[in-house]
Amino acid sequence: MRDLCPLLRCFEYSTNKASADDAVLRVTIPLSNWLSNRKQRVVINGTHSDWVTVTSGVSQGSVLGPIIFNIFINDLVEGLHSKISIFADNTKLCKVINTEEDSFLLQRDLDRLEA
Repeated sequence: MRDLCPLLRCFEYSTNKASADDAVLRVTIPLSNWLSNRKQRVVINGTHSDWVTVTSGVSQGSVLGPIIFNIFINDLVEGLHSKISIFADNTKLCKVINTEEDSFLLQRDLDRLEA
């Protein structure tokens, strides 16, 4: 099963900013139910595959998907020394490397995004 803790911590952070302590439970419980125990199958011309458990991602075509994504990446750029470009689920870092320190800063940014 997918670890939902980073995503749920993101919602805790968002609701805590609004000073709504009990909102954490109201948001995270339905959200975790929505993201877990999902199954999917493929249907082509009336023939369908077996159901398969979905272990990651957000349902495509959902209204909540883009909202969850934006909340999840909201603070991605904070503390970076490199230029960042984000489009959909693609993130690029750019930095001119003139010194050894520049290369260390770029690597630190990459490590931070990987964590």
